[in-house]
Amino acid sequence: MFMRYSYEVGNGKALRIVDANTVVIQNDKGKEDTVHLAGIDAPERDQPDGIYAQEQLAKLIAGKEVRVDAKEQSPTGMRIANLYVGKEWVNLEMVQSGFAWVAPGKDRDANLLVAEGRARVEGRGLWGQANPTAPWIWRETHKEEEKEATDDDRQTSKSP
Repeated sequence: MFMRYSYEVGNGKALRIVDANTVVIQNDKGKEDTVHLAGIDAPERDQPDGIYAQEQLAKLIAGKEVRVDAKEQSPTGMRIANLYVGKEWVNLEMVQSGFAWVAPGKDRDANLLVAEGRARVEGRGLWGQANPTAPWIWRETHKEEEKEATDDDRQTSKSP
């Protein structure tokens, strides 16, 4: 469940890349906001190509002035937004370069979908792999593996 965010557009500087689709932006008043790129999902850091995807985002925005076009706010307070450096739409650039998927769900942007299709066909970024795993599947799979490992640890600690 997301809330509409009243702060629609603002400018700031990209301070820190948290992961391949989350950044910390400092506005002109010095306030820091965590922003998640709208409409895309990128590999996790421990996922194949996760570090490369994060590096791609850093090349696009690190230390640069960005425009934040906030679409909504998550229950945790994170801004869900389109980011722009000049006229370059960063969300689209991540998908075009092959380092992000179009996020599943409703309201999928047609430009992002076309960009993902082209990146797949041309084997850009993570699409150079035979069968890249979507981040939402990776997270689900690794959540199960962590649970199994925790359960195994509990069984071992109960043994005499």
